[in-house]
Amino acid sequence: MSSLPLPALLIGLATGAAIACLGPINTLLQGRAGPWSTLVIVHLLGLAVALLGWLLSGRTPLPTDSAALRAALLVLLVAVVAALVVLGRGALMLGVPALGLVGGLVGLLVVLGTLSAIQGLGVLGGITTILLAELTSAAVIDAFGLLGRPAVHLSGVRLLGLAVVAAGVLMVVRRNA
Repeated sequence: MSSLPLPALLIGLATGAAIACLGPINTLLQGRAGPWSTLVIVHLLGLAVALLGWLLSGRTPLPTDSAALRAALLVLLVAVVAALVVLGRGALMLGVPALGLVGGLVGLLVVLGTLSAIQGLGVLGGITTILLAELTSAAVIDAFGLLGRPAVHLSGVRLLGLAVVAAGVLMVVRRNA
């Protein structure tokens, strides 16, 4: 009997959808702020959320979990958040839509989702599942012109290609019990 590891499969699908949204979200910022400012804002936001998660988890891979380390991480977090506030305000003043400022958070979710999908489905199963959702979500974004992108026709040939990928995912992630 074959089974599908449903939680990991759902996480992989959500991760792929997030990846498809990440580029259009970041281009909302890049179009007004430029590529280098976009890189800084995206990575600072991801760093801030990752630092907060690390501090709240109480776990560190470092050999010591000292109060000094936690204090240093907290200081770094405060500095990163302060920089984000200044940069975010500047971006909004340039006319960047608020959605254009969340790329770092989406990127962080992509990394965490990829880790979970691979852990539950294996490398091939995780990446294949993520790819299916990424391509399907990209087709939806194109077809409906979502996230500030112009609409792009979704032809029958493109739909057939997605169906072939979906069939491949099922072949890869099914496991014999």
